[in-house]
Amino acid sequence: MTQQGLPFINSRDRGRLNAVRNLLASISDELRLQKEAVQGIVDFTTQELPNLLRDSAPFRLESSDHQSPTLLSTLPFQIGDFSSAPNRPAVFSSVTELLQSIDVQKLAAALQEVELIEVISKL
Repeated sequence: MTQQGLPFINSRDRGRLNAVRNLLASISDELRLQKEAVQGIVDFTTQELPNLLRDSAPFRLESSDHQSPTLLSTLPFQIGDFSSAPNRPAVFSSVTELLQSIDVQKLAAALQEVELIEVISKL
């Protein structure tokens, strides 16, 4: 599937509105056709990748430049598990659900003298 540019949405412009609907329908159809591959990517990202990172941690964060990699942080990268929920899901349904399961004292102790990396996603 070729990625198309998303047109500006104007509810009075039927042509653009139909173009957005067609684009969303084509994405939905493509996801349905590639269901097994998409499910494999989601499963790997939510289940296997965190375990691989935990098993390899702590490790150094370097740039992706293979010719001359540079160190991105002087501190080692490590993943911590601060959930107190015994049967937590692989993916939380909301931030509220995630925050309700965090063991705050365990998190506070782990955050002493560490560097945090934040990833922000805006929808």
